[in-house]
Amino acid sequence: MFEYWDFDKDVDENLLEVPDRGRYAPVIRRLYGTDKWKDFDYVWTIDPQTWSADMTSEQGFLNYAQSWSLAAYMMTGGREGRNHFKAIFNLSQRVGSDRQTTHQGDTMLAWQDKFPIEEQERLEKDWVKWVKTNVSREEKVPDEEYFLRRMMYNPKVVDKLERFSDEKDVEANRKWVKKEEDKRRKSSVVEK
Repeated sequence: MFEYWDFDKDVDENLLEVPDRGRYAPVIRRLYGTDKWKDFDYVWTIDPQTWSADMTSEQGFLNYAQSWSLAAYMMTGGREGRNHFKAIFNLSQRVGSDRQTTHQGDTMLAWQDKFPIEEQERLEKDWVKWVKTNVSREEKVPDEEYFLRRMMYNPKVVDKLERFSDEKDVEANRKWVKKEEDKRRKSSVVEK
């Protein structure tokens, strides 16, 4: 969320721009509402081993993208977002990452006790509403095409996240990305 922070702007100005910048926004705008979108329970309960195993797959990147959108919602989603952030932050301070196990094998006892399913469902509803409103499929962000093409996603497809699959399209995309990166490199040298 802070990777493209503009130090010439104040915090409020930067937070307003969060949904419109970075590599995750173009992905989220195509991901939500599809079968690749993970619900809050998945994001909330994923264990470190699964998270690490996912790192070498597309799902690992999608986990980061969704985590970005959740953090962006909590930082820029007004009172509701801040309240959800405070609840999770305060709970983290009090109980840490609770991995106590009951005799039935249940984990995350303190989290479930202090952050009940009703609150989790409310957070998910507010988060998805924020995504639909602030990272809308009808809009584009600066550098959207570049970020998508760099990750081998087809920017022309907006109702889902779709990779280039045809070898001809893959090669054409590689050439486009290389040409764009060369142009950006030359542009940054000229600016200096």
